Amino acid sequence: MAKMTIRGGDLDLVEYEFSAFPPGENINTLGYEKDYLLEISENPPVTVRVPARIHLTVLDMNRFAPNRPGGGGIWLCLQLYSTATVECIPSGIEINYTRVPMILHLVAVLQKVTGYTGGFCITVVDHERKHVGLGSTGSVLTAVAHAMNAALGSP
Repeated sequence: MAKMTIRGGDLDLVEYEFSAFPPGENINTLGYEKDYLLEISENPPVTVRVPARIHLTVLDMNRFAPNRPGGGGIWLCLQLYSTATVECIPSGIEINYTRVPMILHLVAVLQKVTGYTGGFCITVVDHERKHVGLGSTGSVLTAVAHAMNAALGSP
């Protein structure tokens, strides 16, 4: 079992234990699952660009927890970008990016929330600066989520 420790300061320490699971399992829709009107983009593909960021501090460690939205922080954006290009296709999931399981899970979440049964063709280009504190995972997921949402008519 993996253990995550988050230290927000001298008095803020939070620890969680996580069990690994494959993409598409353990989906928590936070109550957003309903019937949405989906309008597939007529001008595919949809491209979204999101800036990298540097996090200066966490605002509320009490809300920075799995299964609970919230937390947040103060951060600055940089002129380093992650870009996602998404197109709706009849079926299947095509991903052109190195972190396929992460994107597959996000696709499964969006499909469950919206009820979309078609497929996606997804290409991601990140800023290529790995593990240096620029929020690359968050930037990639934000870009892909916004692009998939736009490709479905922004439900």
